Amino acid sequence: MIKTSEQLLQHYKGFEGLIRKLQQITDKYEKTGEVTALGFCNSGEIKTIRSVLSDRIPYDFFGGYQQAQRQMCLIGENFDFKDYICCLSASYNRKFNSLSHRDIKGAIYNSGIELNRFGDMWVDEDRIYFYCCKDISQFLQNNLNKVGNCTVRFQEVEFQSQTYSFEEYRFSLSSLRLDKVVSALIRKSRQKAQDFIYAGFVNVNYLTIEDFTYLCNNNDILSLKTHGRYQIIDIEKNRKSGKIIIKVKKFV
Repeated sequence: MIKTSEQLLQHYKGFEGLIRKLQQITDKYEKTGEVTALGFCNSGEIKTIRSVLSDRIPYDFFGGYQQAQRQMCLIGENFDFKDYICCLSASYNRKFNSLSHRDIKGAIYNSGIELNRFGDMWVDEDRIYFYCCKDISQFLQNNLNKVGNCTVRFQEVEFQSQTYSFEEYRFSLSSLRLDKVVSALIRKSRQKAQDFIYAGFVNVNYLTIEDFTYLCNNNDILSLKTHGRYQIIDIEKNRKSGKIIIKVKKFV
């Protein structure tokens, strides 16, 4: 049994709604043993779920392919993810149109369906792909007919894998404080970085962080408004200077 005490909610600040939902799902599973889909989760939510549930009840994550950024969480046993998620795809004429992840996300927002019903989404050559909960697949095939300025027709396809492209950078910092990391990434002064953070323009592991003293960690994913998405992939300390060297990759 998960305790939704104030102390627990304070420890997972920013994920209070998720903690309460986990309590409800856990209570249901202990009574019925039925499999329950929690929806697609980002890396911060996945980390929280693993920490809170630990080994209390069975659960698993899958986003359609091994490197998926957003993954469905199923609580229970003896299930097949293909009964709960599917991959939809549509073609478009890229000779006359240019589409991006932002265009897909905008179309999905306009559908009126909550974002946690959707997994990874991307554009590859002249095709659009995204994962979603299987129970909304037919609705989307019938009603989601425009992305950006393109008229499209989505169909269910075999599970596909997104191929990521990265640019790698190295920075020398005095600490892993968020303002210093952001300052390096956006190539602005620390004061400018703090203003950027205060404005709510920085997400760490898909959660908006407005505390510039927040300490970053290895594998953290930072989304910076108008500057892109980065992941810290290595941290080391220079023994002579005492400086911290971070290696980051930028999603392109």
